[in-house]
Amino acid sequence: MHRTLTTSVIVCGAIAVLAPQAGAAVLPVNSDIAAAVTADNPSLGTFVASTGALPYSSFTFSGTVTQEIWQESPAANPLGGLTFTYRLVTNTGTGFTALSRVNGFNFGGFTADATFMLANALDQAPTNFTRNTAGSIVGFEFESPVSFDPGESSALIVVRTNAPGYTTGLINIIDGGSATVMGYAPVPEPGTAALLGVAAGALLLRRRQRMGAA
Repeated sequence: MHRTLTTSVIVCGAIAVLAPQAGAAVLPVNSDIAAAVTADNPSLGTFVASTGALPYSSFTFSGTVTQEIWQESPAANPLGGLTFTYRLVTNTGTGFTALSRVNGFNFGGFTADATFMLANALDQAPTNFTRNTAGSIVGFEFESPVSFDPGESSALIVVRTNAPGYTTGLINIIDGGSATVMGYAPVPEPGTAALLGVAAGALLLRRRQRMGAA
């Protein structure tokens, strides 16, 4: 099975108190919405994969990020696909600054919903979730009055999708500087991906044949 993903972080800090959201509500493309708490714990589902605690570092921050994949029940994830979770921990250090955003990449072509879950009252919750026009980037922002400062940990960010599989990718953590670590991203089921590859190959071969005949 392959794997692919990217995430960016930029942060500011404070915890939002929001009503739990049951199931999944689609995060539209080109959107910026207030973050909501999930009513369902992904760890109650079937475990699929984990990156473990991956270290990241830049000139102005360092810490660890853990990404996991879960297969939840239809009640918890009505979208029917895999659930991707993110949790960041920041280290203290001279000159270190707050994080303000995390971007999950390669969600293009998939339906996605983003929520968060607090493990304890000290977790820094995102203030809002965004998705770019192409739908490929799901962002988790920590804006004022929230400040995701050095020495703190984030809430568990939960991204539910309709993706049946996953592939390798990258996670970018950003606060002005940036750091990159390996992560996961959604991918179509293997059969679909193979068909798309065959179709692309056939088009390329036909183009070459036409160029040769010209």
